[in-house]
Amino acid sequence: MSITEMKMMLNMDARNSTKQREFAKKLHELYKTCVICGISIPVEGAHIVPWCDREEFDIDNGLLMCNNHHALFDRFLFTIDPNTLIIKLSNEMNEDKHHKVYKNKIICVPKEINLDNLKNNLSSHYDKFTMHSDK
Repeated sequence: MSITEMKMMLNMDARNSTKQREFAKKLHELYKTCVICGISIPVEGAHIVPWCDREEFDIDNGLLMCNNHHALFDRFLFTIDPNTLIIKLSNEMNEDKHHKVYKNKIICVPKEINLDNLKNNLSSHYDKFTMHSDK
């Protein structure tokens, strides 16, 4: 790889890092707290469809989550039903007394979010969750 190519990659990483911060900031302004547990700090912008699959920072493809729930969401240990917005837990999470309190909780979505787009993105995560939980 040439020095020019390396510089271009570093510039792209810096732009994406700035976009990720803006994405998280917008989600924080809209949601205020983790959509799962309700804590307000520390929280981060979680992509529903992973950034590596779509490379976009659309707020309809994001939820505000605490670090713990973001990590669990990315590992498909829980999902959100795209039709009902109800939290669904994996079998492993259902056995955890700290997390099963979130089972069947409905998430609240700010009016600024395009609900159809959000549900479409949640469908993708939900489908992958069901594939993981069938194993």
